[in-house]
Amino acid sequence: ISPAQYISRLLISRAKEILVSEQQTISETAYTLGFESVGQFSTLFRKIEGITPRQFRDENRLSYNEE
Repeated sequence: ISPAQYISRLLISRAKEILVSEQQTISETAYTLGFESVGQFSTLFRKIEGITPRQFRDENRLSYNEE
């Protein structure tokens, strides 16, 4: 993979950790990770994960909170 793809995947990996474990909004998560807009963050997240950040958080928060 290219360096840009590698960095994108690292950012999305960190985003996934934040979305399930912290009480940040999706907007706050996007800006924390350095994205210029929530749309830019959501587009990249969906491209890599195949679902939106909200869908990911909703699907994974339950399983994270049950542990």
